[in-house]
Amino acid sequence: MASSTTLPPHLFQTNDPPTESERVYIQHQIQLAQFAREAVFKTIKPKFLSPRPDKEYLEDLAELLSLEAFIYKHQCLLSPLRYLPPELLTEIFLFAIPRERFFETEPDVAIEEPNHRFILRLSQVCRYWRKVALAEQRLWTSIPALGKWQSDQPEPESKIQLMRTFIERSGNAPIHVTILILQVFNNLILEGGRLESPCLDLLAAQCHRWKTAILHVDLSIVERLGQLDAPILESLNFKCRYPGAWMFVSGPYPRLRVLAPRLRQVIADSWQSHSFLQLPWNEISIFKGLPDDLESMRPAGPNLKACTFRGPISRIEYPTEPILFDKLNFLFIDNSNYQPPHFQFGQEFETPFRWMAVPNLEFLFMKGHPVLPGASLIVRDLLLTTLPSSSVLLILHFHVRGLTEDDFRRLLSATPLLKRLSICDTPSHYFSHLIRGDPITPNVPQQPLLPKLECLVIRNFSGNDAGPLVALAESRRSKRQQFLSISLFYSSIRQCLNAQERVEGWDEILKREGAPGSELAKVRSWANYVAKHVLGPCGKARDYGFTRRPKYISQSLLEMDAVLKLIEQHEFNDLRILEVS
Repeated sequence: MASSTTLPPHLFQTNDPPTESERVYIQHQIQLAQFAREAVFKTIKPKFLSPRPDKEYLEDLAELLSLEAFIYKHQCLLSPLRYLPPELLTEIFLFAIPRERFFETEPDVAIEEPNHRFILRLSQVCRYWRKVALAEQRLWTSIPALGKWQSDQPEPESKIQLMRTFIERSGNAPIHVTILILQVFNNLILEGGRLESPCLDLLAAQCHRWKTAILHVDLSIVERLGQLDAPILESLNFKCRYPGAWMFVSGPYPRLRVLAPRLRQVIADSWQSHSFLQLPWNEISIFKGLPDDLESMRPAGPNLKACTFRGPISRIEYPTEPILFDKLNFLFIDNSNYQPPHFQFGQEFETPFRWMAVPNLEFLFMKGHPVLPGASLIVRDLLLTTLPSSSVLLILHFHVRGLTEDDFRRLLSATPLLKRLSICDTPSHYFSHLIRGDPITPNVPQQPLLPKLECLVIRNFSGNDAGPLVALAESRRSKRQQFLSISLFYSSIRQCLNAQERVEGWDEILKREGAPGSELAKVRSWANYVAKHVLGPCGKARDYGFTRRPKYISQSLLEMDAVLKLIEQHEFNDLRILEVS
C-alpha cells in the first residue's frame, strides 16, 4: 500500500491546495489503493459468514480498513474546497452569518444576537481559513452585546477580551452595538457614584464607527455616555425608564444627546424614554415608539416617511397647532391602553389624528380597545386634519370597535382610491353603501363607495345577516368591476357554523368553481374551515386589541367533533365531489 509520507506533510496539516504534479501523484496513489482494496475484498468475502474468523481473516480485514482510511485521506487532498479563491471563500463566510444583528425589536420580545462562537470557529479551522477570516473586516462588525442584570455588576475578563477581539478585527469598518441592562435601577443614581464599566468604555471609544445601536439602558449609562458623537449612525433603538425613586422627581434628568447627521431610523418604545433622549429629528425618516410630546416631532415633519405609535396613546401630550407630515405615507397607531381611566384612543376628547396632517398618506393602520364615546372621535379627527378631501389612501385597517353607520359612510366617502379594507366587527348592513345600485332604493342610480376595492376583511364578525355581503360580492362580479375578495373571521365556532349553514361558503369559493348555495360550495367551505381552524395553528384570544402579551386559545375536542359530525351526517347527492383530484 502507498504511504502518505511521500507527500509534503503540510498538505495533511493545512487546507493548502496541492500543486499540479502533487495532484497527479495523489490520483495515482488513490488508484493503486483502490486496486489493492478490491483484491483484499475478494480474499475475505467468502469468510464473511464464518462463525469463527481465523487470524488471516482478521489481518486482511485490518488491511482493508487501512486502505479505506488511506483512500479517504488522499481524496480529501483533492477536495474542491482547497481550490476556492479567497474572494469566493469570503463571500461564503458572509453568507453563513447575518450581516447585521436583528434590529427590528417589538415590545417584550428578546433581541436576537449573532452567533459569535461560530464566527470565531471560522478562524480556527486551518491557516488558510484563518487568514481569509482575519482579512475580512465585515465578519467582525457585530460586536458582542454588553448584557447585564444591573449596569454596576462586574464584567468578566473573558467578556472584555471577546469584545476587544471583535473591535480590533473589525478594523475601521462600521460596527453594530448592543447594550442591554435588564434592571432599570441601581444604587449609583442615589449615591452619586460613577459607573465603572470597561466594556462600556470600549464601545464608547468607538462611537464614531457605530452604524446601528440598540441601547436598552438605565440612567447610569445615560449619564455615563452623556453626548453620543456618531457621524455614521443610521439606526437607533433606545429604551430607558424611570427608576422607582425618580418617578416623582421633577428633574432635571440626565439626557443622552445624539449627534448623528445620518440618523434615519429610531425606535423608542417606552414613552418614558424621551425624557432621557435628545434626537436630531430633522433627518429621521422612520420612527417607531411613543413620543411623550407630539410637538417634539414637528422638526421631523418634512422628512418623516413611516411612523408607528405603539403603547398607551393617552400618554401623548398634544401640540396647540397641527403638524404637517408632507412625505409620510405609512402610519400605524397601536393603542395598548387597557385599564381605566386610561383606556381611550388618545385623550378624553381628542386623538393623535387631530394634530397630524398627512396629505400623502397611502397606508393607515390603527388598533385599540373600545373607546369612549366610540370610534366617532377617530373618524372626526381623521376627516378634520389627517386625511385631505382628495385622499390617496390605498390600505386601511380600522381595528377599533364602536363605529356607527354614519361614521362608516363618511370615512369611506373620503377614501375613493381604497383597495384593501380590514375592519373589526362591523354590522353587515353597513356595506350596503358599497353595492352598485342600493337594494333599499333599487330604482335610484347610485355610485357605490370604494369602487376600486379589491379585498374586504371583517375581524371578529358577530353578525347573523350575511345577505348584504353576498349582494356586495355579486355586484362586483360584472365585467366593469374588479373581482372583490371577502374574508370573514368569526369570534366563535358556533357563529361560524351557523353562517356556513346559511351562506354555504360563498366567501370561500374561488372564482368560477361553484355557485352560491351549491353542494360543492358547502363541501369547500367545510374543508377550508377544518384546515384553517382545526388543523392549522391556533388563533389569538378573543380579547382583541391587546398588544402586550397575546394569549392563545386551543380548539377543544368537542368542537372538533361537532364539525366532523356535521360533515359525516350530511347526505351527498353526488359522491364524486368527495374524490381526490
